[in-house]
Amino acid sequence: MNFFSGRNELKRSEISKEVEPRIGRIPFKGRYHKLPRTFEQDYKVSTSVLGKGYNGVVRLANAIHSSGKKRFAVKSFQTKGLTEHKKWQLNSEIEIFLCMDHPHIARLVDVYESTDTITIVMECAEGGELFDRVTSRRFSEDEAADATRQILLALNYIHSHGIVHRDLKLENVLFDTKGGNHLKLIDFGFSKFHDSNHRLHTSCGTLAYMAPEVLTRSYTSQCDLWSLGVITYILLSGHMPFHGSDEAIQGTILTGNYVMKPAHWKGVSQSARNFTRALLTLDPHARLDAKSALDHEWITKSVPKAKPSLDSSMIDALLLWRNAPKFHRACMLMMAWLLTNEQQALVRDNFLALDTDHDGAISFKELRDVMVSQFYIPEEEVHQIFELLDTTHHQEIHYSEFLAAMMASRINMTDDLLQATFHHFDTGNNGAISAEDFRMLLGDSFEGQPVGDLYTHFLADANIEAPDGRLGYDDFAKYARACAPRNPMTGLSPARRTFAPKLWAKINSFHSSGSPMSQLPTLLRDMSPGNRLKSKRPATDFPEDDEVAVERSCSRPVLLPGVANAVDPTNLPAASPAHPRERSQGPCCSVQ
Repeated sequence: MNFFSGRNELKRSEISKEVEPRIGRIPFKGRYHKLPRTFEQDYKVSTSVLGKGYNGVVRLANAIHSSGKKRFAVKSFQTKGLTEHKKWQLNSEIEIFLCMDHPHIARLVDVYESTDTITIVMECAEGGELFDRVTSRRFSEDEAADATRQILLALNYIHSHGIVHRDLKLENVLFDTKGGNHLKLIDFGFSKFHDSNHRLHTSCGTLAYMAPEVLTRSYTSQCDLWSLGVITYILLSGHMPFHGSDEAIQGTILTGNYVMKPAHWKGVSQSARNFTRALLTLDPHARLDAKSALDHEWITKSVPKAKPSLDSSMIDALLLWRNAPKFHRACMLMMAWLLTNEQQALVRDNFLALDTDHDGAISFKELRDVMVSQFYIPEEEVHQIFELLDTTHHQEIHYSEFLAAMMASRINMTDDLLQATFHHFDTGNNGAISAEDFRMLLGDSFEGQPVGDLYTHFLADANIEAPDGRLGYDDFAKYARACAPRNPMTGLSPARRTFAPKLWAKINSFHSSGSPMSQLPTLLRDMSPGNRLKSKRPATDFPEDDEVAVERSCSRPVLLPGVANAVDPTNLPAASPAHPRERSQGPCCSVQ
């Protein structure tokens, strides 16, 4: 699905009301909070600063309702006094955060809007920047190919959903855990919903990574592939392809004049060199796009394609999802968004393997090919499972939907996870979940049934005594754990049956026949990128036809004789250490 389609950009001062139809009610209402709920009720900020940005600092935080083991990155934006254009630009960035859901994109956890502040809470990718790792040692060719492929998977996802990044660079790619190799794309401050039938005109981003068409101010999402070419060049050679003064860098970019020095490229295969040249191609139409780059022989031979597969426990989980109670599905879909990187790692490779066309989602054909051919599940059952997981009815299963189904058998429900989920359902922050809280997240009706009736039936089915109609944490945790049998196909423990006999009568009917499953309303399908910001320069002052350039730019275009509409550098702030040539004297920045 292209998130750009049908987008209304007239109301610039508030988060677009079209976000909810794209991602579902729970991921929007469950993550976007307005007064009286505040950031301070849910999180405690530490004194640790993760990075400094043009609009402030990014700090480390912990959730109040947890053990404090999981850490988050937090940034606040002052909105008081901002022009309508600036507010719209900030809202546009948050919209894109809310619409991201991919294993190689960092996730937005919560957004808090108060009278004069917007605070965003992001997952904290603690493995460090790709920049830091590549400047500390030389990458092998296989390592370079693996990193390039991971970035390509993220790019193919955002491009296929109508989004262009516009500031792709080493600093905006992070490792999710210390010592790990799983990469995540961050910082969507320059990103934009983009209709492929129109061209963009704002010259923005980081100069050394800018595509030539960005400098001449007429470009498409192909600009991100040029930036990836710069990254690949650095990974393979340990040096920057374009260097010197700002004028010199612009001149060499505009002419595509770079050199693969033998001393730097010794031992690098011809296939890798060809791949890099195919990205650093002046003509955007001749340049590889994300999908064709993923199919290039250097990527496919260096990083063997994983065979699509599901093990028996995953099949059990999918079958359980088909007949699970409605409240159970809502709980799991919320939990999917709150998983740690380590918990996601248990199943994310299976999701990526099932996504054979690399568009960041699982189609019915992709799911059917595995479940029917490998496990002989009837196609009708596969279709029912697919319809229930496709909560937004976009004819695709997204990452968080897949994670939600896997909660039944592959991911352990920790106390922290249960606490976080309960607190997101407790929209009033009263220490208990009421029917009104349920209505806030699910709407007035759910699968055609009034939410009030659904909540009452849930309490009865789960055998929970709640005289005041409120669900406390202890009963919530018992219910959630009872809904997570380790082997649902072979029966349940006596304890689970005792806790909720009516509930398990429904859950156990995996292969029951009947009328087609009714359509589910949208549940949690979260999308988001995190953003561990660094020192930023404000962007140039040239708005596009319908936008104003973001103020949290890492770099900017400079005056170059002969280039129309270039920006006068005398009107720009001093250089920021965010630029790789200015931050480090490491090998990737050296010029010989």
